[in-house]
Amino acid sequence: ERESKKHLDFGTLAHTLFLEPEQFHNEFAVIPADAPKPPTDVMRNAKNPSEDSIKRVQWWDNFAAEHGTKITITEEQLAGAKRIADNLMKFSSYAVMQSHYGMPEASFFFTDPVFGLNLRVRPDWHIAPCKAFPNGLIIDLKTTDDARPMAFSRTCANFSYDLSASMYRESFQQYYKTEEKPPFIFLVAERNTPFN
Repeated sequence: ERESKKHLDFGTLAHTLFLEPEQFHNEFAVIPADAPKPPTDVMRNAKNPSEDSIKRVQWWDNFAAEHGTKITITEEQLAGAKRIADNLMKFSSYAVMQSHYGMPEASFFFTDPVFGLNLRVRPDWHIAPCKAFPNGLIIDLKTTDDARPMAFSRTCANFSYDLSASMYRESFQQYYKTEEKPPFIFLVAERNTPFN
């Protein structure tokens, strides 16, 4: 569970740096490289703690009080996520994102046409219908262990990314009332060095 949370946080970090860099300081706290190791439960509950234990507990308590519910990350994680964002900004799709009206993380509410369920989706980025994209465009950023097409297609199946893409396209068409569903692009980045 802790490992999946770590990967989720790293994916969230990469999303933020690429799509909403202005939100970084609102959502993340970077643990300084010289921070002491986090205290163990034994240290926190010791009847006669050592001076080192007291300092470690105080340091982490102060850090938690200062940063509240922000996601804590290491400087190494930040450097890796910045490399992902920098690599993604070299794609032609990034230039398309910058040159057409669009927005990150906008919620769409829609009714499923088959079952009548009221649903909400939140694409990573979308471009509103325009002359260049009459049906709009949806871009979804994914971090993964292996971005090669065959490996990522298995990841899509394992995590039902195809289902979410279908829901994004349906909601988009209902909201913007486009003639057809919008094209959908996955931007895929590996979460390990060299962050391909």
